[in-house]
Amino acid sequence: MAGWYWIFVQGSTDPQFARVPTFGLGAALLIHAVVSAEIEGQSFSPLLEWFGNISYTLYVVHYVVIKWVASFTGVWLLSTTGTIIASILLSIALAYGLHVTIEAPILSWGRKLSLTRPCKSTLDAPSKEGGVRPSAPAE
Repeated sequence: MAGWYWIFVQGSTDPQFARVPTFGLGAALLIHAVVSAEIEGQSFSPLLEWFGNISYTLYVVHYVVIKWVASFTGVWLLSTTGTIIASILLSIALAYGLHVTIEAPILSWGRKLSLTRPCKSTLDAPSKEGGVRPSAPAE
């Protein structure tokens, strides 16, 4: 939230100044929490898993939305808080839409492609009987 404050209230759209110092600690704590939970075998709420699914698209989209919203002068009739909330909701909605229409189909296609093409590591892996599978012929 401090980064959003600097962007909208102080008028700074410099990403190094507005985002890195404020979100670095939060990101480190989030990574620690996720790794700790996975080590202990805990699961996450469906909402957090949904955000995890759209997280990359949200990462890509949010900066564009911030720059777009910050470029307006006087058009928004919302308060600063309202503009921040609207920007967050717009970023999430846009990220979800792009995830469903672009990212998920590409990931699905990539998984299907990887299942149809055996990779070298699976061909050279030991079989269940303990022997080594023969390597694929050179192409």
